[in-house]
Amino acid sequence: MPRPIPLICQNHAGTGFLLTDGTSLWLTTCVHLITGLADTPNDAAGFVNAVVKVVGPGMTLPLFSAGQKRFRVIVNNVDGLLVDAIAIKLTPVEAAGLIDFGIYELGSIVVPQVGDKVTARGFPGLGATLVEEQTFEADVEEIHGVSIRLSKPSAPGFSGSAVVNEAGLIGILYGDVGALSNMSNALVVSLDVIRDSLFQSGS
Repeated sequence: MPRPIPLICQNHAGTGFLLTDGTSLWLTTCVHLITGLADTPNDAAGFVNAVVKVVGPGMTLPLFSAGQKRFRVIVNNVDGLLVDAIAIKLTPVEAAGLIDFGIYELGSIVVPQVGDKVTARGFPGLGATLVEEQTFEADVEEIHGVSIRLSKPSAPGFSGSAVVNEAGLIGILYGDVGALSNMSNALVVSLDVIRDSLFQSGS
């Protein structure tokens, strides 16, 4: 199984993972790690001059190259805000530097069901130095549009983690219900819902 990738985005630490359609390769994580916002408006300003740093390999990924955007985000049609998922298209050199983490295939994305047992691996407590990855396990409690609610809270640092059930990849862990001191349920972006919009070859 592919391993989680430890990330520092601006001043926020989290997790990412690799996805491919067989042609393009993307680093996938959460928008809020870059913008610092729980709810991000559909505005490119929050991404200007932003970089994503991979802890360990020491790789830095700018979100723009020669003035051109090299990432995709999508708008939630319900509220007009960005869905908390970002796909950064990797260059061949970047891909070679990260390939050892392993790669999920777009074809491995499955439709989640209430009651599914799911697992995510990420880096709670991550800072400028690498910490050991941890595993989070829960059950799917509710599915509503693009969002999946799990049976228990996660922890800061798991944001951006791949969430899998026994059949395949279901989504991206992006946060929790409630305040930081009283979180109740982890939340997951459903990749089945956003796959065709977020991952497009050539972009």
